[in-house]
Amino acid sequence: MKVLMLCGVFHQMNQDEVASHAKRGVEYSANLFQQKLIKGFQEVFPSTEIISAPFIGSYPNGSDICTFKGFEKKQDEYQYVHFSNIWGYRNISRTRSLKKAIKNFIDDEDDQKLILVYCAHTPFLEAAMYAKEKKSNIKVCVYVPDLPNYMNLRTDKTKIYDFFKKYDVKRIHSLMEQADSFVLLTEQMKSQLPIYDKPCLIREGIVSEIQKQTDEVMDDGYIYIVYSGKMDEKFGILNLLKAFKEIQSDNYRLVLCGVGDCDSFVGACAKEDKRIIQTGLISLEQVKQWQSRASVLINPRENNDEYTKYSFPSKNIEYLMTGKPVVTYMLEGMPRIYKDFIFEIDPLKNPENAIQEAIEKAVNSKAQENKYQNFLNYVECLKANDIANEILKMTMKTEMEK
Repeated sequence: MKVLMLCGVFHQMNQDEVASHAKRGVEYSANLFQQKLIKGFQEVFPSTEIISAPFIGSYPNGSDICTFKGFEKKQDEYQYVHFSNIWGYRNISRTRSLKKAIKNFIDDEDDQKLILVYCAHTPFLEAAMYAKEKKSNIKVCVYVPDLPNYMNLRTDKTKIYDFFKKYDVKRIHSLMEQADSFVLLTEQMKSQLPIYDKPCLIREGIVSEIQKQTDEVMDDGYIYIVYSGKMDEKFGILNLLKAFKEIQSDNYRLVLCGVGDCDSFVGACAKEDKRIIQTGLISLEQVKQWQSRASVLINPRENNDEYTKYSFPSKNIEYLMTGKPVVTYMLEGMPRIYKDFIFEIDPLKNPENAIQEAIEKAVNSKAQENKYQNFLNYVECLKANDIANEILKMTMKTEMEK
């Protein structure tokens, strides 16, 4: 059997170069997710091929790369395609390049072939369905971490962006109808996608190695509350800042790692309150360093919008894997068992007060080790190689049924 993954991953050795060209942040969580998925498939099928049109911001607002021709640092694990990165044209260019790149996979004479498409991105789907049209023995599984209409939650989107996005979502759904199987993060996502009665696997996340992150020794006496991710209003950043202001203790520090539409407000708060540390855009290694120093990791995204039914924040699993106390809301898309692993922000209380209470409870917790051990026992079902095997079984089942 031949396996090909179409995705937007970039290699770890290329991430600094991606960050140096970025203007609106880097999709570190999505990149890490893809790396774990790739590792899982390569453990099961070492010959798994990876073709990537890397997730970099579009030119000129998201990145200063006008034409992507690969990275300066060369690696041989992933095949990168070249494409024009100009907004409005780049998806057309990415599609053309991906179709050319998969020609050898299409022409291969193996009886069974699987294309795994990571995320509902039009160029990946276009290329996969093009291959499927050329050879009927090619099966396509689509891994959907986010619904296409909720993939950009920024508040500063333009009318022209919204216009083209509506067309893009329709095209994505049309292409998805041709897929053979799916992997979704939440059960609720099924109702929003053209899955019908096709095989579908529900897994809220993925892990590759189950081991506790090593703490960085800190003897400065501060209690670090760390958030890493997009600094967007939709993700509860404003309420987090308001809640932190109510904490009077001088030995608390709030560390905000990332960029987004709240950058100016965060900067103003950091000037006013020296306990707030705004890192801006930093590397994944630097993010991990801050997480290792943390007393508490926090995700303040509220359960107050429709999209939370169709989403599972991968950062929650990344946080929980560190062994640190995790403060967050229970979102509708999260399995109920996560109540046993987190310090839940009470949704019935004022957001600022609820966040403050949950932080203080986590800082003073004596039950964290039990929560962490329970999570490690649970997360066995999210191992990357097991998910890879389940995807392959789904593919074989659809083949046998036909």
